[in-house]
Amino acid sequence: MSRTIERPFREISFIGGRFDEGGVSPDLNVLNELRVYRKVVVETAKELWRWENPARQLDPPPEFEAGFRLGVSGSIGDGCSRMSIARIWDADSDRALSSNETDLFDEAADRIDRTLVSLRDGRHIFDGMPISELGELAKLGRTLAPDESVVLAKVGERGETMDSEIRQRLKGKVLKPTIKESRLKGKVLAMELRSVREGGSFKIKLDYGYTVPGSFTSEQEPVIAEALRSRHTVRLKLRGLCESPPTRGKIRRILEVYDCEITQDADEPVYDLRPFLRKMEELHASFPKSDSADMPKDGAKNYKHSQYGFPKEEEE
Repeated sequence: MSRTIERPFREISFIGGRFDEGGVSPDLNVLNELRVYRKVVVETAKELWRWENPARQLDPPPEFEAGFRLGVSGSIGDGCSRMSIARIWDADSDRALSSNETDLFDEAADRIDRTLVSLRDGRHIFDGMPISELGELAKLGRTLAPDESVVLAKVGERGETMDSEIRQRLKGKVLKPTIKESRLKGKVLAMELRSVREGGSFKIKLDYGYTVPGSFTSEQEPVIAEALRSRHTVRLKLRGLCESPPTRGKIRRILEVYDCEITQDADEPVYDLRPFLRKMEELHASFPKSDSADMPKDGAKNYKHSQYGFPKEEEE
């Protein structure tokens, strides 16, 4: 088994209600709260990555989230269940952070803490917290009873509480996604057919430079399939209902395609994708036979005769 490196990340405590009855072992609902917290941190860190890379693609590369591993150890104290969460790296990983280094995941956790402080004090949402992720944060603690709460704390520091009152305040500030009709154009990268009658899903790289998923009907399948097959030379132009995050103009997904067609821009270069040898054969076949008869069998030997009129050498 490979060795690992650990660094303390957060302590999460569950208090009130059943946890005041001498302490209880964490059940599956409590463990689900840990999954929710991890997702909030990951999604917030992804949004911070987008802020730092506005010209890049819609999402960070897969290795971004893969590098965020957490380990959990639990204990039962007086009136609470406490769990210590640590960041984990392989011992030979070049991404391991020292005790005084931080990354976007650490920053995301700090911004979540500061948001809970703002909610507790009745102030506006901390402006460093991505508004698009408030919906995920509002899910934290929803499996707990009204008299129970979850406390997030750095090791050795005072924690911030998420209880039913804070959750209600947060829900009132969650913005809904923007849904509107849009006209789009791009290259179809993939498609998947659910059934002959139900249509399927596809991915399109918009001319804006990022890729979004969408759904199509069975009637639209031939157009989507042709756009995928000829993706190197054509674009798919569509009109549909699209969903965007409340704070970003980038489209998150295409909910419904109203109509679509294949188009070829006048200024778009048309690439000849035939195999090279086939193109050479077709080019050779287009030459008149009389010209071919005058061509030397050994071009290297009689090139001066062909190009400059020198006396022709005998060919074997």
